[in-house]
Amino acid sequence: PDGWGFYALHGIRVPGWAIETPKDEINPKSILELKNTEQRMVLMRHVGLFKFLKALKAEQIHKWNGYELYYLNVEGQKIGPYLKMSCPSSGREFLEGCGDASKYDNIDPTIKTCEQALEWRAKRASQGFMTKFTSVKDWLFHA
Repeated sequence: PDGWGFYALHGIRVPGWAIETPKDEINPKSILELKNTEQRMVLMRHVGLFKFLKALKAEQIHKWNGYELYYLNVEGQKIGPYLKMSCPSSGREFLEGCGDASKYDNIDPTIKTCEQALEWRAKRASQGFMTKFTSVKDWLFHA
């Protein structure tokens, strides 16, 4: 009655436009611009990862052992790479940016394979930036 409220999707608070806009009309670029990784994840899931990849004209650059590596196209600009993988516990698919694209104008050319992306991820984990895996072997064991 007093106008106060918030929006949530699967228990994650999201911006109002994410609920008020039909999911087929949500611009994937708007999702990528969100700073909160949980919001990006839940909205990619909401829109559908396949539709998300299609709308961003994703270019698959490598595929290995259930993983896929993509570049995304946002307003004519290539960004990435992004690693597509499945959550070990839920089986849900998601994308995770990898590499140091800020050093290379939005694309990290040093990561060309899924294995390299997983190594980069493991290195970040060992530095305390994400889930603690120390090598590709550890990630594959948990996946």
